[in-house]
Amino acid sequence: MASRLRGWLGGLEQAPAFVTLAVVLVAPQLIGGVPLAARIVLAALALLALGGLLATRTARTQPLRFGTLGLVLAGLTLWTFAQWVPLPAGLSQALAPATAAARAATEQAWGAAEGPAWTALSLDPARTGAQVVTLIGLLAVFLLVANARPSPGDIPRRVAFAIELSALALVAAGVLHEALGMRTVFGVYEPTRAAAGLTPLMTPILNPNHAAALCLLGLAASVGLALDAGAGIRRRLHVLASAALLAAIAVTGSRANLVLAPVLVVGLAFLALRREEDERVRRGGWALTGGVVVGAGALIAVGLWKGWIAWPGAEGGWGELFAGLDLDKRWRVGLAVAEQQPWVGVGAGAFVAAAAGVMGRWEGGLVDHAHNGLLQAAADWGLPVAAAALLVGGAAFVSSLWLVRKEVVPLALGLGLGALLLQNLVDFSLWI
Repeated sequence: MASRLRGWLGGLEQAPAFVTLAVVLVAPQLIGGVPLAARIVLAALALLALGGLLATRTARTQPLRFGTLGLVLAGLTLWTFAQWVPLPAGLSQALAPATAAARAATEQAWGAAEGPAWTALSLDPARTGAQVVTLIGLLAVFLLVANARPSPGDIPRRVAFAIELSALALVAAGVLHEALGMRTVFGVYEPTRAAAGLTPLMTPILNPNHAAALCLLGLAASVGLALDAGAGIRRRLHVLASAALLAAIAVTGSRANLVLAPVLVVGLAFLALRREEDERVRRGGWALTGGVVVGAGALIAVGLWKGWIAWPGAEGGWGELFAGLDLDKRWRVGLAVAEQQPWVGVGAGAFVAAAAGVMGRWEGGLVDHAHNGLLQAAADWGLPVAAAALLVGGAAFVSSLWLVRKEVVPLALGLGLGALLLQNLVDFSLWI
């Protein structure tokens, strides 16, 4: 009986790794994991795998490791839950006056005699509840990775490989849709707006900026794996994957990612060439440098074709790279939403409901995100929680980068995440 139990636990140890890979691989294909049903399924899978991991660690009396970043993510999850769960109406009104005023106006419009005795802090509890599901899933996946059983050197490689596969699968799905002329995602989901006009490559994520953001992270993973692999077929395959992801970023026309992608690759190549103690990595750096030259030429060609780069003396050029994005307008809306309830936030996911109340003119459409991660966090969770999370999480992230500075794959993943954080100063891919 004991041997059978040990065998069952041994098999259970491998299950979390496969489930983690499946979640990372499948999530972008499920319309970016945005529909609530997709969020619930993905979170449930991650929680089941985490339960299996807990069973094996409990049997060995091993505690679950959170780390500083895990504690930050857990804190944001708990605070989002607190924004969603109903509180006594008096307490809710004191903490979230803007939410209380909006609710009172709604009750007056409907002719309601008396409001509920328990209300939520969030301006849109339904959307905040959906964010609770998302954060629970993210926390579960993070804990699965942080507590994985393989040797420490294998964990970053597995994570990088999963991210690389996920980005390549997204690109492959986009190519398939274009080849078959499909205007619905996998023939099932029809976008509410003309996705064909957004990008030449219609992926399941639909928005080209968010698709390019995943490709940017996948590019960092594939470059790191290429540098780490020895000369041979594995390195060639990762180099091809890098080229495919770089091309996909160019095709989407996502301007922020087009700027960040070559900077990321050049930075990784420079770091590889400085690794004098590791000839394998240095050779990969030279190969990557050659790829950078070819890739830069391709990006310049795309820039000339799109009109983002002008010949000397021509009008336009890089000065118009971010023209027409109305970032100042979106940031003003984000600031106005953050000012509504600066202490507790309007509620994670409730930005669009709050924006509708502060926007005086809608010529460019309803602003559904702040297009700036700092403003978005302050608007969603309130200034105290957002500031604490950003300061503690940022310090932990920088510290982690310093600790892995001599390890190729973890450093590549960290720099890729750093590039994604920069991209989110003008977009909201991390909120998808």
